[in-house]
Amino acid sequence: MKIRGPAFLTATLATGQMIGLVRTFVVARFLGPEIQGEAVALGLITGFFAATLANNASWQLVQSKREDLADFQSSLHGAAIARGLFTSILMAAFGTFILNGISQGSLTSALYAIALVPFIEGFI
Repeated sequence: MKIRGPAFLTATLATGQMIGLVRTFVVARFLGPEIQGEAVALGLITGFFAATLANNASWQLVQSKREDLADFQSSLHGAAIARGLFTSILMAAFGTFILNGISQGSLTSALYAIALVPFIEGFI
């Protein structure tokens, strides 16, 4: 039996999704619905800002027809750091407002820790 690429990819993606679903059920059972809801609130806030402010420098490098690729790469790296800082600040500011609005102000320290991720990603 020969394994075909698309079938194998589909099977691995489906398996990954099933494992994620089982993980969610197990975590919800052990932690309870209140803590699971808090985690979902943090995930939605951070996911929204990460998705709307995403700027993939790799795509721009691949599509570039510039001669000065090293200078362009340096500029993109600087832009990625600035974007990460901007995203982190927005995530912390608006996330705090949203968490206080849904009476989950105790989660702000966790939000601030998560908000550092886009800034750190800018350096990678």
